[in-house]
Amino acid sequence: MVITESMIGRAFEIAKPAIEAILDAPEAVWGPRWVELKVMAPGLETPGRHIFGSKTEWNPEWGEKLDFEKVMEYKFTTARREKQNSSVTASIKPWLLYEGEYLYAGAAYRDGITASASGARGWADEAMSEILIDIIIMLAHLEVDGRVSRHEMRI
Repeated sequence: MVITESMIGRAFEIAKPAIEAILDAPEAVWGPRWVELKVMAPGLETPGRHIFGSKTEWNPEWGEKLDFEKVMEYKFTTARREKQNSSVTASIKPWLLYEGEYLYAGAAYRDGITASASGARGWADEAMSEILIDIIIMLAHLEVDGRVSRHEMRI
């Protein structure tokens, strides 16, 4: 396969500065300054996962305690099942949501790749998911370019 677990790890490394910059933007967060991300792509046996920012104890001033991993999983499931970003399902086709799923933006889907984030504001989560997908697609194209230049045409 073209996309590998090591490629996903590299994508997380490349995305780190952009994601940390988003978490530093006051308008992108509502309290916590960390985000949990998950990504799945064709060829992977298990999803890639990473936490960005500084995970801290829950501050009661933030309101009801949220389990970011659980919210991330729901967004991920929605995007993967519907083959579209969670914001699209929530805003345009909310009747496709299942019991317990959220009306949050935050997960992205493109060309068989699903990424989901939770911890910042929904639109920031979704931007981070999109960034991760863009980087994975870039790395996949670069991998294929290298194979072509080496005349390794068979997957």
